[in-house]
Amino acid sequence: VLTQLMSFNFLLDQAGGATFALDAERQQLALSVCQGLGHLDAIDFANLLQGFIAAAVDWQDKIRRL
Repeated sequence: VLTQLMSFNFLLDQAGGATFALDAERQQLALSVCQGLGHLDAIDFANLLQGFIAAAVDWQDKIRRL
């Protein structure tokens, strides 16, 4: 499962521009996105946040099925 998740980080296209990270000690998987604030207006930020939330929900379902 971890190999599969890490392969989704490649070119950032499988996770909607976000990346996966693993905290093995806490047994947690994180999905994160990094975007410079200087390039975002309010509408772009809202779109980024909405897309990130949609990706997080989608990946939560996919990971549960794995």
